Amino acid sequence: MIVAISIFGVSSIGLLLLLVIKTWENSRGRIFFAPLRVPLRRRSARFLAYVRGDAPRSLGRTLRIARRVARAYISYVYAKVLYFFERLLEQGLHKVREVPGADQRGEASPFLREVAAYKKMLEREKKEGDASVEK
Repeated sequence: MIVAISIFGVSSIGLLLLLVIKTWENSRGRIFFAPLRVPLRRRSARFLAYVRGDAPRSLGRTLRIARRVARAYISYVYAKVLYFFERLLEQGLHKVREVPGADQRGEASPFLREVAAYKKMLEREKKEGDASVEK
């Protein structure tokens, strides 16, 4: 809002200054900056020709480049946001999976020892079976 008010104020001052200069010219019968009017008219004619002819092509190229840059930036931001939420999810899962106070070191229970012995027995039988098939 402050920017809009500032622009309005500057343009109002510019219009008032233009009216003051025109009133001064009319009252004195002199033209303000008379020698500069012809070169300024030529330059403004060239500028208008550029705006009508070359500017649309340049603007089209510029807009295509800006669209590519914006698309790349949006993709980058999207990837960063997904990465952030992935890390957040991993941290949450780590907290959920964490068992407080559980001691991983120590002796296995008798049940786990029986399971381990059974697995070893199965592996031994499988190796003996494979060895007899190879012979």
